[in-house]
Amino acid sequence: MQRRIVKEIRNYTPHPLELYDGNEKLLTIEPTGYVVRAKEEKTKVGELLFGNILIPVYRMDYGATTLVNEKTKEELPLPQVQEGVVLVVSSLAAQSLRKYTNRDDFLVPGDPVRDEKGRIIGMRGLCII
Repeated sequence: MQRRIVKEIRNYTPHPLELYDGNEKLLTIEPTGYVVRAKEEKTKVGELLFGNILIPVYRMDYGATTLVNEKTKEELPLPQVQEGVVLVVSSLAAQSLRKYTNRDDFLVPGDPVRDEKGRIIGMRGLCII
């Protein structure tokens, strides 16, 4: 990807995205209130017996993506591709978008910034999946 001029970055993850340059926070991209999710299909394939605890084991398959309203849980179609607009989604949603659509307007948070306890507190850029 070459340099691309964007007028809007939409955060379709459930948490604010903090963009850093070194230790300096440059930008916070607030969540939209909607999350792009890959549809899940869960099939029980077995069990693990750990001591006296029976733990179910599932196979997870992920399908096409949908837009979910975080408050109402209503599923909606994805927004149309718009010139100058980039969508930031989770890595799992991006993999599904790559597999099931021809879109090229989505990116994922990348190059994490961590605090002294190793927790991710931000990013240094965005990534293509």
